Amino acid sequence: MGQIMEQITEKLNMEEIEAEKAKEQIGRYDYIIAHMISDLQYGVPGDVQIQWDELVELRAFNRTEELHVFEHEWDSPGKLRAVRISETEGGGDCLVKSYRMRNGKILNIKEYLAADEDGQAVVVYTRPFAVTEEAEYGRE
Repeated sequence: MGQIMEQITEKLNMEEIEAEKAKEQIGRYDYIIAHMISDLQYGVPGDVQIQWDELVELRAFNRTEELHVFEHEWDSPGKLRAVRISETEGGGDCLVKSYRMRNGKILNIKEYLAADEDGQAVVVYTRPFAVTEEAEYGRE
């Protein structure tokens, strides 16, 4: 598989990477959410035990980048695909939202905006970017 680079917005890019390469890179991110058939785990890389044969979806992330690994059911059941999302210059126009997780920590996400054909702002990509002790309410 060759690498495919795609621009989501002016300051947000997506690159398809090999699933095996993604497995090697997850340790460099600040936080992981791993949804497996029999378990849901989240935390810092050293605390999350990923069962790759049961993986449904994984999101490893930091402030400027996300590694998204997922099962691509519709054309290759059981096969994992991976993309790396990276932002430049703050990622451009976005909304920051905060959600309380089961462990009491706060999951912060960004909703990246772009104009549609009528010039209206629409969300074109959503990604987690931080886990904090309290809501950041727009701070980065």
